[in-house]
Amino acid sequence: MNMIASVDRLQLPQIAIGPIMPTWGSWEWLGEELIPELSQWYRVTPFGRGETPEGRIIIIIKHRPIHTEMSRLPKTAQLVFCPVDLYGSVAEIDADAAFLRRCSRIVVHCRRLRRYFSPYSLVEEMDHHVRFVPEHETPLSRDGYLLWVGSRSNLSPLVEWVNCHRLTRKLVVLTNLEDRSKAVTAASLGFVGTNEIEIDAWSQQRHLERLRGAAAALDIKGADFRQRHKPPAKAIDFIAAGIPLAMNQDASSVEHLAELGFTIASPEDLLYWFSDEYVDETRRFGNALREMLSRSRIACRLRRIIDTVLTERLPHDSESSNSRLLVRS
Repeated sequence: MNMIASVDRLQLPQIAIGPIMPTWGSWEWLGEELIPELSQWYRVTPFGRGETPEGRIIIIIKHRPIHTEMSRLPKTAQLVFCPVDLYGSVAEIDADAAFLRRCSRIVVHCRRLRRYFSPYSLVEEMDHHVRFVPEHETPLSRDGYLLWVGSRSNLSPLVEWVNCHRLTRKLVVLTNLEDRSKAVTAASLGFVGTNEIEIDAWSQQRHLERLRGAAAALDIKGADFRQRHKPPAKAIDFIAAGIPLAMNQDASSVEHLAELGFTIASPEDLLYWFSDEYVDETRRFGNALREMLSRSRIACRLRRIIDTVLTERLPHDSESSNSRLLVRS
């Protein structure tokens, strides 16, 4: 039986996925955690930075190959590129036109990005799976703190907003602290004024622990290109965890959740943000998100993209390119 199983697996399409980037959220979310799911249907081989991947399809997560690495890629390989939070402007995308045209698919995690990549390749949209969510729903701490979670590189919009507003309760900022031997204060991160701010070091365990003491979550996105095109993963995780989230209303996550049927509260509408109505709506919709965006369902979504690409010619094939242009027109 084991020999038969091995023979059957050798008949599965070979998929390479990478580059492996430990501690990078994009790799952990799309690579490390989806590989076990994808291995049901493909022979999946992760590859590291600078390594030459082999497979009928090569899935590239965020860190696209440099020129010398591109020259070593198999000519028959089809590329699926996931540029999660990579580009800082439209000009940067356009400057990467040659590589983008080599891709059979570009998978975006923010709908607003589709129009920037569609001139170069066929574009698919895919949400992240829910990830930082307690296994069992926990009672909401109605007298608890506000919680912000994210990378320090994304803190500036929050700091600017908080410095201009009076918070009704303590704000916990859960972020990456490179040197944990040194105390990081709210002032050192740019917070001023009388709001009570607590800084805490992020880890996956700490993230889940902090959810249990939160009354609500706060997130503020900025106005630059990356901030305006952030994936809605953080918002989805807060809602899936049953935490009432408030965001500035021009954020891409607010737009995305509205299309799914959920209205995210404004941080300036305190009456609604902390209302029983919004808490109940968050809990109901969060349960739906847990099912709709489970890891297995997102893996199936990626599988459909891969299976479609497997039936197609390479994008640099002239006949294929002509047909792709006709489809887009």
